[in-house]
Amino acid sequence: MTEQTNQVDTTAAEAYENFMVPGLFGPWVHEIVQLAAPQAGEHVLDVACGTGTASRLVAELVTASGKVVGLDIDPGMIEVARSRPASSSGAAVEWHCGSALEIPFENDLFDAVLCL
Repeated sequence: MTEQTNQVDTTAAEAYENFMVPGLFGPWVHEIVQLAAPQAGEHVLDVACGTGTASRLVAELVTASGKVVGLDIDPGMIEVARSRPASSSGAAVEWHCGSALEIPFENDLFDAVLCL
């Protein structure tokens, strides 16, 4: 009998994190988050969060009194996001795999929604 594993292939997500984020997305994510201006205590949803670059930045800004949820349809992206270091002083980020077309959260749960 063979043992089944539920491992997710993170090859593409790791490449995205290692090459696309530093070269293309990382430089402007700070500016976009600054424009959104999340405040301490707010609840923020990051739709299509990828590997969580913006989610982790927002977590620092909303502090431990806030809440950040990262949502992405790609399980590999969510696995890589979960594997990255969490904020030491900000909100813990909840990572969810799901579609932006069928957002699995109640209405009025978030103060802001980002989609970078």
